[in-house]
Amino acid sequence: MNDLEFIKAYKDMKSISEICEEFKINYTNLIYGKTTSENEEKVANSLKMEVLKIYALLKMKLEEK
Repeated sequence: MNDLEFIKAYKDMKSISEICEEFKINYTNLIYGKTTSENEEKVANSLKMEVLKIYALLKMKLEEK
């Protein structure tokens, strides 16, 4: 994986608002703590998955060198 491929993979990570849209969760309510703990957990788990994906890509990139 070259640097440009890594940059594009990072760019493709989902944002909090995109994840909220997927789950039909109001972004503003989430940020201000006015949603259910179940909704918070859904978003947090999705964000963790995004971080793990980028970590795996970064690890692969570092192992290539």
